Amino acid sequence: MSSSGSTSGAVKSPRLVVVAAAALVFVRASLAADVTTLYTQTGTDATWQQLLDSNAIPIGTTSTAGVTGSLINVNNSLVEVGPNKGNAIISNLRLHTLGNSSVTRTSFSKWSRWYQEDGNTQVFRLFKDEVNVQNTRPNAARIESFNPDIDWAAGDGWFKWQGTYTIIKPLGGAVFQAKNSDNDWSVMINTNGNGDVTLNHRTGTDQVLATNMVGQPFDITVYDNGTSYIVYMNDVYRGYGSFSRPTGLSTFRWGMYVGDSVPARDAMLFVTGAKISSNVTAPPKLSGSLGALPARVIRGASVSGTLSVSNSIPVTSSTGAARLDYTFAGSGLFTGSGTGSDMALGAASTHALAVSTAAVGLATGTISAAATTPQAATPTFSQTASMSVLDHAIGSFSADRTLTTIDFDFGTLAQGSGTASRVFSIFNRAGSLGAAWTAKL
Repeated sequence: MSSSGSTSGAVKSPRLVVVAAAALVFVRASLAADVTTLYTQTGTDATWQQLLDSNAIPIGTTSTAGVTGSLINVNNSLVEVGPNKGNAIISNLRLHTLGNSSVTRTSFSKWSRWYQEDGNTQVFRLFKDEVNVQNTRPNAARIESFNPDIDWAAGDGWFKWQGTYTIIKPLGGAVFQAKNSDNDWSVMINTNGNGDVTLNHRTGTDQVLATNMVGQPFDITVYDNGTSYIVYMNDVYRGYGSFSRPTGLSTFRWGMYVGDSVPARDAMLFVTGAKISSNVTAPPKLSGSLGALPARVIRGASVSGTLSVSNSIPVTSSTGAARLDYTFAGSGLFTGSGTGSDMALGAASTHALAVSTAAVGLATGTISAAATTPQAATPTFSQTASMSVLDHAIGSFSADRTLTTIDFDFGTLAQGSGTASRVFSIFNRAGSLGAAWTAKL
């Protein structure tokens, strides 16, 4: 085992969180959740108060001495699993610690209290009561890694981060963030003291991705282009969002960061196979719409519903995103199904589905589309529509029965003797569902 940028945004205070409808917990069944099998520890670590009392770390200035700690030996065969297990640790990493915001690799060993490496796994630790000490910002304890060589502005294309997390000792805070030098963070992956994992949007409603994940590796993938981002957990799409960053450069950061709070307990997190890819092909994004149906039609009328599907991922070139392939189908008043495809920046693909007008009454149906391209963002679309189908008007000379002909006897009239008239009435008799569902005459 070898031991091995600055952010000012605080983790958001609690707010509305929804639990996504998809399966919450993705567990590799071969792995035991007992964290004691995942590592061994040699030595002990001083308490935060002991460090302060011994002046082991300076207050109010950047430390270059660091603090060493106990040795963590990762059980690599259990921890390094899944698609990222073969990714070597990025060589040109820097650390943002509570005492120094840009520790270079040559000094990692000095900071082993908070950061170590074993195989392809990074070990991040924070301890009870720790706070930022390099400047006057309160609380804000952290141990994060980042690659100073990879950053991007809005319009530079899509960048991808991937890695496998294993929560060993859970703590509330951020374990991943896309961070901009001028506009702060856009998206975070957060955990809490129970090991629950949350997708934390800068704007919009947060999503609980999984619960009780202590000791159970899970994969996170994030795409970001300096404006929008896409998040996956265990290769399954979980969220899309946008946050304007018109200036500054964005980067990926991962580790542990507690923002405005103070760690209530010791914490430890493993990240295996973290990898950053530049200027990648973006996954497609399915967007759909359904053209408006007429509010009322006559039974038997010929009507169709128009489904439009587009690949709306924001790119500057159609080759910058994968092609969107999808299926579609109608139900209820809509009939028909099929497949389609669409390239980014092109015109939407349209599909006409027949609309049944055979039955009088309120007709309701749904048109759905689902991406078949792997990792498509917003991979499904569904819209329900309804319209009133009216019975044909029933013209009659009688109010109580259908009478379509009537005879009038005008008698014998002498030429030039004037006019003769007869009075008659025309009624619109109600159809099978009553007058409300019968067309006007």
